[in-house]
Amino acid sequence: MTGRSGGRGSRRITGRPRGRPPAAAGEPETDVALIKTYPGMDPVLLTAVVDAGARGVVLEGTGMANVPVSLFTTISELTELNGCLRAP
Repeated sequence: MTGRSGGRGSRRITGRPRGRPPAAAGEPETDVALIKTYPGMDPVLLTAVVDAGARGVVLEGTGMANVPVSLFTTISELTELNGCLRAP
């Protein structure tokens, strides 16, 4: 349980802790690329990483997790072509 303590030893429960994430099924993938995106980034960079053998790609967005619009089409094509999962 999570809570707050008040004055004179009083405590108030404010919620339950988050559950644990599900257990991983199988071994984690080892050939994963982390790409830090930036405004004006050329989509060819994403394609090159996949062509070089990356089995997964993690995109780090800018600011508030934004990814440049110029990458949208390439991301869509790569996820459809390779059957990748998308984050919720």
